[in-house]
Parts: sequence; C-alpha cells; structure tokens
Amino acid sequence: MGKTTEAFCSVKHFELQNIDYCNVYDISIVNHKLFNETGIMRGPQVMMSMGHLEVEDFRINKGVAFAKLLWPDSVPDEKFWEVLHNQLVYFQTCVAMFYTYLWFVKDNSVCGGTVYGKVLTSEGEEFDYLTCPDNITNSAGLQERVSFTADELSSCIDIANKYQSLYPRESLEMRFLKKANPKNHLNRIDRAMEFLLEMRRVQPLTYKVAMCGPIFESLFSTDIEAVSHKIGERVAYYIGENEQDRIDIYDTVKAMYSVRSRFFHGDVIENKHLRWPTITELSKRTDEILRRALTKVIREDSLIFSRPKDDIPDQGIEGLNTFFKNLIFPKPKDLTK
Repeated sequence: MGKTTEAFCSVKHFELQNIDYCNVYDISIVNHKLFNETGIMRGPQVMMSMGHLEVEDFRINKGVAFAKLLWPDSVPDEKFWEVLHNQLVYFQTCVAMFYTYLWFVKDNSVCGGTVYGKVLTSEGEEFDYLTCPDNITNSAGLQERVSFTADELSSCIDIANKYQSLYPRESLEMRFLKKANPKNHLNRIDRAMEFLLEMRRVQPLTYKVAMCGPIFESLFSTDIEAVSHKIGERVAYYIGENEQDRIDIYDTVKAMYSVRSRFFHGDVIENKHLRWPTITELSKRTDEILRRALTKVIREDSLIFSRPKDDIPDQGIEGLNTFFKNLIFPKPKDLTK
C-alpha cells in the first residue's frame, strides 16, 4: 500500500453553523472538535514539529481543513521531500480557493493558517509545513469570525464549480500547480480573481478601496478613455435592478475612482471625496457591488467575459463592446409582432 499524506491547517475567523463538516474539492472542512477525534495531532512528534503556539491556534479557531492525499506508486528516496512539498502546495491551493469563494457568499476575513503534512514511513513519521501567505481582512479592514450555514457553503461550492467549468480540459491540480502562468495569459475573469485576492489582503481602507479599481477594469474596461464613467455606467446597467439602484451603483463606482486617483497620486483624501459619510461605508458598499457583479459574470456570462480572441468577430474587446452597447442601449421592442 502506498504512502498517504495527512495534510491539515486551521481555518481562521471561520465557524460551521449547525453542521460538523463539508467537502470541497479534495479537502474536508471540519469543526475543531471533530478534527481532534482523528488523533492526527496527538503525540510528541506533532508537538515538537508544530510548537505549542501552533497547537493552541487549532484550539482557538473553530474550523480545520483536512485531507488525505495519496502518493504515486513509486517515489525515489531523493524525491521524497519534493513530492511532499508539492502535495502541501496543492492542499494549500485548495484551501485558498475555498476561502476565496466564501467571499461570494458574504463579506468575511476567512483565511488558512500554516499547512502541515504528516507521512508515515518505515522509519517513522515525517513532517513538513508551508506558511500561509494570506492575511485576509473584510471590507471594514477587520478580522472577525463569521459563521456559515450548510446552504451558504453549498452556494460557495456551486460558484466554485461554475468557475472551474470554464476549464473542462484541465483538472484542478493541473491548473493550479502550473509552474509558469504569466499574467498576460489569464482571461478577464482570471485577472479579476487575482486582483480580488490582492484587494482582500490589504488592510488600510483607502488602499483597499483603491484596489477595487483593477477588478472592475479587468471585467468592464475595453479602452483607456473616460474609464471611471464607462465602468460606473456599465456596472450600473449590468447589475442594477431599478433606476435608483443604478444611480447608487454609478455614484459608488465614481467615488471609488475618486479615492483611487488621489491615493495613487499621493493626494490627501477627505470626506468630501468619498460621497459617503466614511471610508468604511464606501469600502463596504464597493465590496457589495463587486460581489454582485463578479457573481453574475461567473454564473451567467462567463463565456462573454472569458473570450480571449480580439481578432475573431464577436469575441474579445469587440464582442464586449457590442455586449455593453446592447446592455445600455437595448433595441426597442417590435410592437407589431
């Protein structure tokens, strides 16, 4: 029987509500009490490898990500640590995807802790670990525990599967373990997701609001002229449910760009530039609009926003421009039919 890596990490600022576990991709998210019953963290080797503070971190946080990852049939001794490291990278990627898609459900600051991997060999237990690069904050710049219900987790998994369906020929592991993935090869949705993670890592609110701009531009910009007006208008018509909603969305996007311009050009940002009472309220509202827009893009219009070819009619920038024109200036209904 081949080796198995038992990989695990704490899930910070997260709690399961009225359920004990859920499965996402190749990992399970369980409450800490259920994880303790597995016995993985028992024994002096675990304590020695993790340290008392890390073990205590698992007791403080209410959620744990866990997986058993099978090894290839035969691995040379000199490749042992490379294979183990790659498995932990894959596990860490799955965990990062999980808390990225939780953002689509509601605002939160969920992120993963240090990843640990334990392998039983003929010589005993071997341990390795990966530190987590993310320190996620919510739209108010805070880290607060948030509970998720079974229905909310189902919604999270649903949109994750929808996003993954854009790449039917690539397995999850192939896609996220590529050693080279230049940014200019990513489509609009991929780039928006990259910028989303960067925005959520930022804590100062003026910086966080400013970082919303690249996310909107990845999806709704097709040229460099009148960017704030065009994106505000396009987002408003894309997700606005009525006239007042569209006006509010447009004004919020324009306020976001006002903050972004002043932030990146070193100007002082005053309340009069926010169009909202506080920067916290502007950040929360911008985050909400982003969530609505990106969710609709992935659920309903992923093919339109992920078409990469500018030299093919109805694809790339030409196709998007046509899409936005029809959105803002719909053809009048033929009343004779």
